[in-house]
Amino acid sequence: MTHCMNLELSAFLKIANGSKTIELRLNDKKRQKINIGDRIEFRCSEINSVIFAEVIKLHKFLDFEQLYKALPLEKCGYSKNDLKSAHYTDMEKYYIKEQIKKYGVLGIELSKITAVADVKVSLFDYEILALMKPSVYDPTPERLKRRAEKYSADKNIFVYACKIDGVYAGIVVLKTENDTAEILDIAVKPEYRKHGIGSKFIDFIFTQFLIDTITAETDDEAVEFYKRCGFTITSVGEFCDTKRYFCKLSSVSKHYDLLIDENNDPVHDPEPLREYMDKWDGRQFIDSLQLTKEKSVLEIGVGTGRLAVRVAPECREFCGIDLSPKTVKRAKENLKEQTNVTLVCGDFMSYEFGRKFDVIYSSLTFMHIRDKQAAINKVRSLLNIGGRFVLSIDKNQSDTIDYGTRKIKIYPDNKEDIVKYITQSGMNLMKVFETDFAFVFIAEMK
Repeated sequence: MTHCMNLELSAFLKIANGSKTIELRLNDKKRQKINIGDRIEFRCSEINSVIFAEVIKLHKFLDFEQLYKALPLEKCGYSKNDLKSAHYTDMEKYYIKEQIKKYGVLGIELSKITAVADVKVSLFDYEILALMKPSVYDPTPERLKRRAEKYSADKNIFVYACKIDGVYAGIVVLKTENDTAEILDIAVKPEYRKHGIGSKFIDFIFTQFLIDTITAETDDEAVEFYKRCGFTITSVGEFCDTKRYFCKLSSVSKHYDLLIDENNDPVHDPEPLREYMDKWDGRQFIDSLQLTKEKSVLEIGVGTGRLAVRVAPECREFCGIDLSPKTVKRAKENLKEQTNVTLVCGDFMSYEFGRKFDVIYSSLTFMHIRDKQAAINKVRSLLNIGGRFVLSIDKNQSDTIDYGTRKIKIYPDNKEDIVKYITQSGMNLMKVFETDFAFVFIAEMK
């Protein structure tokens, strides 16, 4: 499981510089769920950096004095006999005796500490230039210097390096333009490969930038890395006897993969959370599908199966499509008892279904689609005559969703626009109704 935490600057820098322990208050239920083997992403709002670490030990105490006496302070660079100096996170200011008794203190020992930081200002340092060698053809000092000059002069180019336990291990260079981040260089020292550094760079880019996609062009040597990270791969031919590939990863796909890593699965939400999610769809939405045991159904954006677990038992055939590989995998687990279910990992806008459906529905998915008219036109092309389309859109008009540690760019839906798109598609708009948080549209194929 992955946990995301924001730290004060002093605590963040201690870990970035090699400290292997951290103390946390236990008044946060999420922190109480931390287990050995879990992964933690530490961030600090004051600096442009992130730290990835793995939990190897947990210590729970009533107060800080017990914690500091038990933790291996030499790992933090402190003397075992100097208890006061070890209070480096200054967390005691949050406590009074009654709070300590109520919440306690959690001491976490960490390993595999990987810090990612902006190094563009240090681009000409020998250590940073050396990191780029694996991604530069014939990396002579002059070639490396010219590349550094090119990157340094472009304000849209960003350079990040990672350290493992304080030692530089890899580098990524990217250029942002419009809603895309293009990877120009990505390299890891040979001795640090297979440590997951490349995938951490990809995670970092998505949490750092408000983008739609990450793209890269690569060759046979690196294409498998991009496949493992979930990129779609397209061959672009041969250049100088070398096969080249265009790689593309959607922020939507990556975001929902990360939610699975964080064990976020609405199918298993407690009842109060399920009732909250029903404010976008719920019983009235399900009833609007007019399900029968003779009908075939398609859900656009099936997720982990929050709605599918209620819909699939009521129809003859159920098909769900979603961009996120990890989400589809979880949906298969949640729907394994249903023998009439087919789940597809793919982009609704480009996937060839090769068939039509009696019912198509979607809830909280169209906000991820830029060309809504094209999406609704495709829905029409997939419906049988007399078929039904039910769509729920969020009333919120914000163009981002803020998850604290990352922001996701979306394309908010507008009620009047959706009415226009449905009408222009050639479907009959039968009804529009309102829930607490959404507008729901019911249309039928002529």
